[in-house]
Amino acid sequence: MRSFGVLLLAWVVSGFVAGVVQLQIGVALKADLELVVAMLVLAAMTLLTTVVFGIALAVAGRIATIDRIAMALLGFTALAVIAAIVWEFAAARAISPGSVAVLVEIAVPAAIMIAIQWWLVRRRWRRLHGAS
Repeated sequence: MRSFGVLLLAWVVSGFVAGVVQLQIGVALKADLELVVAMLVLAAMTLLTTVVFGIALAVAGRIATIDRIAMALLGFTALAVIAAIVWEFAAARAISPGSVAVLVEIAVPAAIMIAIQWWLVRRRWRRLHGAS
């Protein structure tokens, strides 16, 4: 039951902190409706990341497994950003400032969200397995 509480805490805290960062980035970049898309993507990513870390917490035999999963999530985020850049460049032969703003509004908060969840789940795993 405590592991579920940690996952719930990770979901809420990481979503809140990443959302605040995302909003500040949006204000700094003078975002318009693209911020709504970025917010929806972040909300979905936060839920998906929580589920992935929940499964990892349940089945991981070593702390390195959780670390690898976190690195994979960060890698997938980076690959998605790179794929979006390549997609737009292939379609328009240029990358618009609006697209860069959306990608920054997604990538930076997503990395922060993953880092927060990683830290909380890693900490819970250590307590469950008696490691300090």
